This record gives sequence, structure tokens and C-alpha cells, in this order.
Amino acid sequence: MSLYQLIFVVGQITIGVPALILLLVTLVGVPWVTKWSLRSLGTLTDRLNKVDFEARGGVVNETGLPKELLRVVREINLALNRLPPGSRKQNAFSSTQLTNCARPLP
Repeated sequence: MSLYQLIFVVGQITIGVPALILLLVTLVGVPWVTKWSLRSLGTLTDRLNKVDFEARGGVVNETGLPKELLRVVREINLALNRLPPGSRKQNAFSSTQLTNCARPLP
């Protein structure tokens, strides 16, 4: 083996081995870290699935969630609290329009 071939093989090894290590870390580590960092969203999703939207009064429990999600939960709770008045207004409007449509035009 000549000196040039030896330098070429050593160069490929010094580039190839770290590249394989980085590939392994990327393929295994990135999905694991992503799943680990988003675990609190799974907790929030479970709590949102337990809310009864038909009851028109449910709220999401804020205890035990990280502070990054508390603002989201508060905004969701505000939106859920606005549902009953909005539903009443919509029903009143619909019944008024139904009454107006039932009257004959003069």
C-alpha cells in the first residue's frame, strides 16, 4: 500500500466514523428528545378530551401543567366560558328570525 492510498483510507475513516455516529445520534436522539419535550402537550390533550363540550360549562384543570402551557389553558377556559352566553344569543336570534319568517308580508 502506497502512502497516498494510506492517507486516503485514513481520511475516509476519520470522516466516516464521526458521520456514522452523528447519523445514529440524529436518528435515535432527535425523536426521543422531541417526544420527551412535548410530553406536557399529551397531558393537555388528555385533559381537553375529558371536557364535555355539550354541557356548556366545562373548563380545563390548570394544576400540574408547566407554566408555558398555563396561558394556553387560561385562553381555552375563557373561550369555553364564552360558549353559553353566545349559544343563548344565537338561539334567541334564531327564534326571532323564525318568528319573522313565519309572518306573512303585508
